[in-house]
Amino acid sequence: MRFWDLFRNLKTILDRLSRIERAQSQLNRKAEIIMGKQADLDAIVVRIDNAVAGIRQDIADIKAANPEVDFSALEAKVGTLEGLDSEYPGAPQEPTNPENPENPVEPQR
Repeated sequence: MRFWDLFRNLKTILDRLSRIERAQSQLNRKAEIIMGKQADLDAIVVRIDNAVAGIRQDIADIKAANPEVDFSALEAKVGTLEGLDSEYPGAPQEPTNPENPENPVEPQR
């Protein structure tokens, strides 16, 4: 009788392990989807940052060519856009190579 009890317990344990493996597999698939979306969002944020920097440079160039024009309102609005990064502490940072922090690593897709 004891053998059959052990056998039943082993079968129950194996069934539970199988369910855990399936759940883990589902979680892994969902994590991959989320990480893919995060990479897309990070790329968008980098593009926005580059665009804002370009706008900032364009304003500086136009201002240098037209010193009599007041650009303070436009500069303030660009400053507001640049300030959004500080409001979002999880802003993507350039990935670095841990072996050589001077050389950034290209994001993987």
